[in-house]
Amino acid sequence: MKTDRKASPVPERKNEVRKTKINRKTKNKDKSDKEIENEVFESLSKGKVWKFVRILIIPPIVFGLLALIDHALPTSDNYQHITDMKSQPAIYKYYVYDNDGAEIEIEKEAYENIEIDDAIVLDYSPILNEYYGCRIKKASDEKLFIKGEEDTVYYLYPIFPLFFMLPSLLFFHKRKSVVFYVLYFASVFLYPLMLAHYLFIEEKTTPISHFFVNLF
Repeated sequence: MKTDRKASPVPERKNEVRKTKINRKTKNKDKSDKEIENEVFESLSKGKVWKFVRILIIPPIVFGLLALIDHALPTSDNYQHITDMKSQPAIYKYYVYDNDGAEIEIEKEAYENIEIDDAIVLDYSPILNEYYGCRIKKASDEKLFIKGEEDTVYYLYPIFPLFFMLPSLLFFHKRKSVVFYVLYFASVFLYPLMLAHYLFIEEKTTPISHFFVNLF
């Protein structure tokens, strides 16, 4: 006589135990990753490191504000009357001379639009001394503006100043996000290098200091 035997529950229990262990390991790993992420964020956004970063982002923000204001300020109206002209087309050099005999180099287009007895002023921004071009006042009082042949950062206005002001978002966007980390490390490594380039390689420290000295 045959006896029916029930299937052994042992394999099922083993599978359940194995799944439980895997779930525990996954939870522990997730917990560990979150703890690491929190520790990294805390180390970057608190204490002496955060104070140092806040100090580090102030110069680029100030530079961006100066560039923003600079473009809006009026330029010089100190026109010089032209008494003589000279050109050297072979080497692309064009000159005019004022009442004092001072030589002023101008672009070819400006040279072609100016005559003796006209007046000219070279247009530079007041703070950063960026060259815009030259303004010509004809003897008939007609006024022309000739854009400089070399593009300057001001033709990217307002993108250029706003770019330097981006680190200010760190004061308002202090949370665990891609934006925060990108701005954070850009402020530590990229912005100081760019600011040093403009201040020292492009020699912007001199016109900035002159502007504030003359202001007071």
